[in-house]
Amino acid sequence: MASPKTVTGVQAMSKKNRYTDNRTLCQERSDGFHVEKDIEGLNGIYKTIAQLTSLEDCLVLYQHFKGLSINFPTKLIDGAYVKRYLEKEVHKGKVFSKEEIQQLAISFDYSERQIRRFLSEVVNENKLEEEPLPYIAQWLHSQTNGGNEHGK
Repeated sequence: MASPKTVTGVQAMSKKNRYTDNRTLCQERSDGFHVEKDIEGLNGIYKTIAQLTSLEDCLVLYQHFKGLSINFPTKLIDGAYVKRYLEKEVHKGKVFSKEEIQQLAISFDYSERQIRRFLSEVVNENKLEEEPLPYIAQWLHSQTNGGNEHGK
């Protein structure tokens, strides 16, 4: 029996899904009412979705995405999110050890090499941001020396 889940919208009651076989979804709602729905007639992916979630969730997905090809990336966590996390840690002055990089790779489901690449990009971007433009630096220097050297 699948664990109970809370649904939103019209289906505001929590339900427990139980599959009597590959064809029938039996739902036990919080009010004790049992509903059996035949899912045998569903196309392959819709049948799988209904078995993994609920028939109602499957119908919501059908309404929103019917006719579209959907590609699920192999990585659940976006690389940009990982880079933002690393950037925050680098700004705090964090220096990652080999073990910490290994742990980050496991936590984010990326290879150690990719984590190192992200870190390198973050460090290089920070170096570029820290370097002032030469003209602006010269102008600021001239202002602190009390004169406008470039205006002469």
